[in-house]
Amino acid sequence: MFESLARVFLIKLIQRYGVERDEERAFSASFTPRHYKRVLDHVAAHYSGHITLEDMADVAGISPYHFARLFKRTIGQPPYQFVMAYRVEQAKKLMADRTRPIADIALACGFSDQVHFSRVFKRLSGTTRKAEERSLL
Repeated sequence: MFESLARVFLIKLIQRYGVERDEERAFSASFTPRHYKRVLDHVAAHYSGHITLEDMADVAGISPYHFARLFKRTIGQPPYQFVMAYRVEQAKKLMADRTRPIADIALACGFSDQVHFSRVFKRLSGTTRKAEERSLL
């Protein structure tokens, strides 16, 4: 009898907490790989300029509020952090050219100035910009 009650209890727990509701499934299905590709293409084309949440949401065809929630749920980071990480990756590529000044690289990648670039670079890559430059040698 105890085993039978335990099974009923488990079934009730699974029904209540273990199964996705239909609205949650529809919500997560609304950010497709096609949306992601469009947003990524937009970021790649405009990373040197000012990219807003509204711009990315328009490209995806989703309201900004839902876009931010869907993007974070799907990609694992907020849209702003995604853009910053993309900019840092592009800056790393440009840093291979040792003759180019860091301030120029920072501005070319959409950072407001060299200090902002250095701060974001260290936070996202875990190393300083100078250490990264030395490792490229």
